[in-house]
Amino acid sequence: KPSSTSALAPRALHPVPSAMLTALLPQRAPRGVRRAVRGYVSAVRPLRDYPRSAWQVRPASNLRHGSGAAASTDTSPWAASSCTPFVSTDTTTDDLILRISKAAAEDNVVLARRLCLRLLASGSDGDGVASLVPLAVWNALVCSHARAGDADAAFVLLERVEAMSPDGSHDVPPMVFEALLSGLVDSRRSAAAFATFQRMRTRALLEPNARIYAVMLKACGFAGDPDQALSLFQELASMEQPPPEARTELIIALTSRRRTTLEAFRRFSEAARLGDPLDLRVCSHLAFACGRGGLADEAKLLQRRMLAAGLEPTNKMRADLVQAFGGAAARLARAPGAERSSGHRAECIRLLSHAWRLVQEAREGGALPVEVYNALLSAYCAAGLEDHIVQLLGMGAELRCAPNAESYAIVLSALQGSPGRFHSVWAAMLGDGAVQPTPVILETALQVAATARNAKWARAVLELMFGAGIAPSEQAITSLKALPHDSEGRALRQVMSAFRSTGFAAQ
Repeated sequence: KPSSTSALAPRALHPVPSAMLTALLPQRAPRGVRRAVRGYVSAVRPLRDYPRSAWQVRPASNLRHGSGAAASTDTSPWAASSCTPFVSTDTTTDDLILRISKAAAEDNVVLARRLCLRLLASGSDGDGVASLVPLAVWNALVCSHARAGDADAAFVLLERVEAMSPDGSHDVPPMVFEALLSGLVDSRRSAAAFATFQRMRTRALLEPNARIYAVMLKACGFAGDPDQALSLFQELASMEQPPPEARTELIIALTSRRRTTLEAFRRFSEAARLGDPLDLRVCSHLAFACGRGGLADEAKLLQRRMLAAGLEPTNKMRADLVQAFGGAAARLARAPGAERSSGHRAECIRLLSHAWRLVQEAREGGALPVEVYNALLSAYCAAGLEDHIVQLLGMGAELRCAPNAESYAIVLSALQGSPGRFHSVWAAMLGDGAVQPTPVILETALQVAATARNAKWARAVLELMFGAGIAPSEQAITSLKALPHDSEGRALRQVMSAFRSTGFAAQ
């Protein structure tokens, strides 16, 4: 029983049995009125599924405003708004149309739906009364439903608008399709957005404006289709100068794939020359692309642009930029002759120093965020600096950042080739009561123990997996069976047999 219309926001609309609504009509209401109400309910889903007590039929005096105590105690959905009662004889059709237009303009979807029901119930012919509503009001209803996220109801209303249009569907203005496309894209329904865009151009014979192109470029970013984004942007550029929001959405769409990341930075530099404002949204996508591809030069360019614009990077962006420098250092480490080249080592140190500057910036607010700490560990692991990895893992107290399960997973994954160092980090993790080994960590430890032919260690890991109900892989089981048949080997096989007898379920 909501107390205000804000509580009636269309979050989870469900079809309402038409009998509930027809019960609210006068007993002598014409059959055509009831049929019109049922059709509108089934098509547009106008109301939420309120409790049964909210649908009790009340006398007309209780539904009218200004009825004394009866009106003040009415908690039905109809009393939650300041509009006139549902069953009213003193409200004209023109007044209802004006109220519907006002509710649609204010994006008050629930009130607009209720007023439409009253309009359909105000005459003997529901469709005839609906035809009195101007097309501009129906267009506003489509836009309000689309902006509220109810694209299905917006489509139903759009079909009514197209059917009422004298020339087929040519009277539907572009703003209606713009609102509908924006609602679809914001709800991540990219396929439906592209279908509606095609329908607008073929059936409605409308040419999209720059704002619609920007919306579709955003849909390309969600769909991860940079080729379609480039095609749409070229269409827009052939007709007019693309606005800044279109260039922003193009850059974001180009960062969705690794192969178009450099093109995204080229467009980013072009937008800077044109004077486009810089925002954190496009910067976050560019930082992610830098971290994914290990693009150190592009990461430094992005840092300079953000510094000039006075933008403070988020912790997620700092982590992505740290990974960018780590990826560049990893490429240098894998280059031929890198181990013997002092220039490669110096360049690797220089790249990691950039990563440390980002870490120091993140520490200015207090403790180091764990996502930045894990990104730094990943950078050192990618560069192959095993000695520094273990040392960095022990600097958690100094950096005021306790390592979590992901931190240990990063380090242990990099130390699989060194069973001795792996075992020391493994023991430190088990000694840390705040960290529980994940299934991936347990499987990795079991593989390393089998490779080191350490049956005692393997049995301890298998017992942890037994307690957690985590089944080892077939590859690990095969490796464990090849261990020597000494006392530890026999104890290991007993645990394996007991574990297998339970179907690898926790006991």
